[in-house]
Amino acid sequence: MLRRFLTASFALALTASFAQAAPTYRVVDLGMLPGGLYATPASFGPGHTVVGSCAVNGGGASHAVRWNLANDGTVASITDFAGLDGYNAATAYGMNAAGWVVGYSNTADPQPRAVLWRNGEMIDLERGADGSANVYAFDVNASGVITGMITKSGGGGGWDGAIWTERANSPGRFDRTFLPLHPSGGLLGWTEGQRILSDGRVFGRWCRLWCQVSTLSYKKGFGIDVLTY
Repeated sequence: MLRRFLTASFALALTASFAQAAPTYRVVDLGMLPGGLYATPASFGPGHTVVGSCAVNGGGASHAVRWNLANDGTVASITDFAGLDGYNAATAYGMNAAGWVVGYSNTADPQPRAVLWRNGEMIDLERGADGSANVYAFDVNASGVITGMITKSGGGGGWDGAIWTERANSPGRFDRTFLPLHPSGGLLGWTEGQRILSDGRVFGRWCRLWCQVSTLSYKKGFGIDVLTY
């Protein structure tokens, strides 16, 4: 009887400890831009910020936005980012501690272009390219290194993961480096950089011949080397 009592007491105490440790959540409506149809958050930024997109004009356009939250979690304001060439089809995917926001914007090409919004300026990461590929920027680290992906020419045949680094003597100009394919990926595989850490590690995905998807981790050393799979 005593054993049963002790066992039951321990179970109740354990259940209570789990109940006390369980987090609590509060639902916050981030809201939309005026005339918005729906909104899609993509990532947390530094402090009380969230980046993503908001569909406006009946869903005919998508604006890249940043939700600026107050300390109590309510939305203080929404920042609407411009698109390239006056086009307002844009999405924000990532943000670093310095407030750099990365994503993509459609243009007159009309292929999507990877862009950086920084200090009130919008920068085309692929400035000078032929515009025949779809380019997306997904994340930026504390050092300002950006990762994302580029489709094959014309938008077909898969895509390549890439990083962009700013030229030391040319602010606003970025050089692109492709992430390598997995050794078993072959010519028909693809890679995608999704998140980049402060130490330069890039996390993403790769696909083999039959679209078997796995995760990747890259580390920048002498050039860019595959670190783990």
